[in-house]
Parts: sequence; structure tokens; C-alpha cells
Amino acid sequence: MCNHQVFRTMRFPVNSRQMHKQAGFASILLILLIGLALTTLVIGMVTSVRSLQDSSLTTHAQTQAQIKSAIGYQALSGLLETLNATQIDQIDNGEIKDGTTLTATYKKVTTDCPAEAGGTQYFCYDITAKSGGASSVVRAIYTEITTGGGAFDGSIFAGGLEVGHERNLQGNQTIQVGDAGKGSGIVKGNGNNYYTVEDFLDGTGFTVKPYQPTTFLTAEELRPSSNYIFYANGKCAKNNLYGASIYNTETEPVTCSSISGITVSGSGASKKWTIDAASSAIPAGVLWFEGEVDINLKSSRDLVNTIIATGDMQVITTNQGGAGKAYAPYHYYLESSTDLTTKKARICGSSATGIPTQYCDTTGTLKTIDTERTKISNILFFSDKIITFEVKNNSPMSLYGNIMGIGGGGGTSSSGKFNGTGVINIKGNLTFTGKGVTKLNGHVNVILNNGSSGGSATPAQKVMTLSGLRYM
Repeated sequence: MCNHQVFRTMRFPVNSRQMHKQAGFASILLILLIGLALTTLVIGMVTSVRSLQDSSLTTHAQTQAQIKSAIGYQALSGLLETLNATQIDQIDNGEIKDGTTLTATYKKVTTDCPAEAGGTQYFCYDITAKSGGASSVVRAIYTEITTGGGAFDGSIFAGGLEVGHERNLQGNQTIQVGDAGKGSGIVKGNGNNYYTVEDFLDGTGFTVKPYQPTTFLTAEELRPSSNYIFYANGKCAKNNLYGASIYNTETEPVTCSSISGITVSGSGASKKWTIDAASSAIPAGVLWFEGEVDINLKSSRDLVNTIIATGDMQVITTNQGGAGKAYAPYHYYLESSTDLTTKKARICGSSATGIPTQYCDTTGTLKTIDTERTKISNILFFSDKIITFEVKNNSPMSLYGNIMGIGGGGGTSSSGKFNGTGVINIKGNLTFTGKGVTKLNGHVNVILNNGSSGGSATPAQKVMTLSGLRYM
């Protein structure tokens, strides 16, 4: 009954067979739509991947171009820093290569470069590098600056001056004096009294001025311009020498024992070099020392050299009944009464012993002292630290040339010391630019005289530096 009733109440759709056909077609359409969507999604993903690949390649190429332009900048800077402004002014463009492979090109920029101002000249270059389809341009702006002393007028005591008595220091120079920390730049030997500038001027012959900060080259900066180099590790080298053997770099090794007249004692930090001025075998030229140096002056023979040291320097005369004399090479030419042939031999040596190329030509003739390299021949003694002079009463000391100490850290550390019981005559500039006080004990007399014309100039150094850098 129940089944019959159910059967009777059921209703079958009209055209039921066609309705089943439409339902199948809809399913197919749905599947096609899903497939189309998936296809579109896949195509989009492939396109996106390709775009990312292109972007990655472009970024990589741009990065490589920037790296190459930076390498080109470093290479160009290395070239320009060895040249002066006149030489750089002649460089318009060029290529930078790693072997035969082109790294970058450079070209001088003139229309968008800072104008010369206050004596400062600018040089601008665009460094261009390419990688793939990308390129990178770096604009570098260089300027030349001068470091070092050049010429200076008179003597300098930057850390102040301590004198033993009123007549301890005499002469006819202009001297610059810094503050000695006692309310004045010039302090009396007991440290409790001091002279005003007016007091010190009275009867001394000096013109005294406040110290104006001055920068000189260091011993290390002068090393490339030296001739005989003595390193702290016991090794030696020759440089800037012409003759039977030609030495052009400061790293060309020689045995130290082959350089006569110089001995060494101690080891490590206590190592000390000693120069025996009486030795006729001391070579002509600039002697450069890493560490401390003692210079023993003798009346039997004049010293004619430039001596440079990174450490303390001590200049000594012993009891010998005569004056110990030392000349900077150019001052020997100006001051010595010996004949010209002898002067040339002492200043320039010979082709057999080696001719200093900084201030002598290949024939052993002194050059005109008008370049930075030749001016080193105006220096007699130079130290990065303290210079001490020890003189005996019957053995005065006569020094011709510029004496320069740039050390002395202040406090109890002096820049220069004058000890003994005799007279020290200096014709040239006595220059101490350290913070320490220069001290003259009460029994030594120092006489400072103006040097000859042209003898006051000391080396300066022109350096090409970067003043601006940007990507274009």
C-alpha cells in the first residue's frame, strides 16, 4: 500500500531525456572553463618567470657595470696620484684594461667641473663601464693639495723655548715661538721665571713672533727621495742612484756592510745606528734610518750629507781641539771654501760610487735647487722625534743647513735639547714643530744665523686627492 501510494505520487519531468543531455554539456563547459583558467594561470606564471629572469639579468648586468666603473675609478686614481697638475691637464681620455680585456673608459669633463678657486684647481673625469646591455658612469672630481714645508722664514719652536740664561741664544733670525705653558713662549731655565717677548728681544738680535702652525713632511714621506736606506730589521737598500749600478726604487736590497761609515748596535727596539763623520767612505747622498741615530762629528773631516731618521737623533762632538762641521749638500756648495771640483765630489760622488739623482745630474754636477726633489739637499738633520746636541767646550759645533725635528709630544718630552759646555753655530733654520719645549741648558750657547739665499726651501709634496664622487 505504501509502495503503491509512493508510486502514484511520483512525477516524472517532461522530456526527461533532453534534460539529462543539457546537464552533461554544462559539465563539459565547466571543465573547459577550469582548463582555460588553468592555462591562463600557467601562461601568466611563465610570463612572470620570464619577466623576473629578464629583471634579474638586467640587475646583474647593472651591478657588474657598477663594479667595473668602480674598478676603473680606482685605477684612474692610482694613475693620477703620481702626476702633477701640469701632467694631468694633458690627459683627456683613455681606456682601462685588465690585460687585454676592456674594463672601463674615462673622459675629462670640462663643462660641469668646479672652477678654480683660491689657487685650488679641479680635474673631473667620467669613468664609464658596460656589462651586457647595462652601463654605469662614475664622475670623479680630483684636486691637488700641497703638504710639507716649502720655504720658511727663520727658526720655529712650536712647543716653546726654555733658555738657561739671557745670553744662551743669540742670532739674527726671525723666530716663531709657541706657548711654553708658563704664560709665555720663552721660559727661563729654572722653570719658574719667563721672559716676555719684549724682554727677550732686548739685545738678542732676534725678531720674535707667535708660532703659526706649520706642517712638514715626515721621515716616511721623505724615504722615497733618499739614497741609502737602513731598516730596523737590519736590511738595507739603495735608491735614486746613477752610476755603474743604477738604483731606481727604495726596495732594491744591498748588504748593509757595503755602505761604509755606518755601524749598528743593539737589536729590536734598542737598535741604534752610528755615523762616524771622520770616515772618508761615507757615500754622498741622503742617508735614511728607521730607528735611532748617533752622529759623531770630528774636526778631522766635514760631514756632507742629509741625515733623516724616524727615531731620536743625537749629534755629538768629542774632545778633539777643533770644530766638528756638518753641511747639508747644497749648503756645502754655498758655504764651503774648498774648490769647486772638491765640492762636486763631496756633494755628488761619482759614477763609481753612485750619483744622487735628486740634486745631481749624470755627470756629477749639482742641479739648480728649484724642484721638490732637489730641495732635500737643503736638509742637514731631520727626525720624526727628538734631536739632542751634545757639545764640548774645546770642540765647538758648526752646522750648515736646515735642522728639523717634528716630534716631542709635550709634557716632559722635549722637541730638542742642547747640552754641553760649548758653542753651537747654526747657519740655517732650526725648526722644532713638536709640542715639547726646546731646551737649552745653562752652559751651552747657540748662535742662529740666517742661511744663504735659496737654502731655506725644504721639500713639499703635491698630492692629487679625491674631492667628490658620484654616479651619473
